[in-house]
Amino acid sequence: MLTKFFLNMRSFGSTAVVVLLLSFTTAFAESDDQDSEPYVINNESVPFMYETQTNDKTPHSVFAYAISEEFRNAKEEFTRYDLIQELQPVFKENLSKARKAKTVEVSLNGWLFEYDFEKSAFPIGIGSMGPHQAPYVAFDQRYSVRLTNIKGRTTMLPVKLELARKLARDLEDSREIECIVTGRITGTELEGSIQHPQKIVNIEVDRIVVKLVDGPEVGSLDLPSPSA
Repeated sequence: MLTKFFLNMRSFGSTAVVVLLLSFTTAFAESDDQDSEPYVINNESVPFMYETQTNDKTPHSVFAYAISEEFRNAKEEFTRYDLIQELQPVFKENLSKARKAKTVEVSLNGWLFEYDFEKSAFPIGIGSMGPHQAPYVAFDQRYSVRLTNIKGRTTMLPVKLELARKLARDLEDSREIECIVTGRITGTELEGSIQHPQKIVNIEVDRIVVKLVDGPEVGSLDLPSPSA
């Protein structure tokens, strides 16, 4: 079979070799692009990411609850059991994606405070404030993400005055913002009581993109690594 393949390819000359090489190059490029995409953390994915960062084993019922509406609506244990068995391949695939992730992305709501003309920046409030004075976002099933290298209730978002003025009309309607955060996971923590544990994924933030919830992008902020 292999000999026949090479003979057939030889009959087409060097063109066939070039096309074949280009096909392999394109396939590898697409694979690299997919690997470089941030892993999006949300209600469905956070249990899988937490599992890959800790020695604690997550019950498969937690995975099923995160990704299956049918499981969440099931009224008795036999249906739930059958769904967990059916979802095993999905669990494995999601865990594999989480393990391969180099960067992560998470969205938090926040607030755009009044422009600071002296600093040429908008103070922004991100997420909720925890006891460590680091913003966090809470997810279902007692999971949360903490932004470890942002301290205090506000962060300054530099925006040139002429660009800030263009937002005036949008700000009349709402100052609510969406913050799209990208960064790297630095570990996990387990807080709270045994009966009510809080499972925390810690993220060191590299970049924040800020947009009005019902309007345009406001700006972006790159954060230096604390270890730099």
